[in-house]
Amino acid sequence: MTATVHSIEAIEALLQRGLMPKTDNRDALIALGFVRSSPYAEEGRHETLWERSVDHINRSPAGHRMLVRERAVLEAT
Repeated sequence: MTATVHSIEAIEALLQRGLMPKTDNRDALIALGFVRSSPYAEEGRHETLWERSVDHINRSPAGHRMLVRERAVLEAT
């Protein structure tokens, strides 16, 4: 069963665990740097997928950098 989270803190907690949060808080996604992954989808009709890129530094001795895509789902309201 998928629960809907509402706060920025709850969204971040799920992302840190490697999960894709489901939320109804559009403003929280925008504050966290997410953008709609399909900007041409009809607004308000379906759930929409949002994405952001996060720059991670690998913990290897060489310190390689990785760009990681994180995703969240915004429920239709």
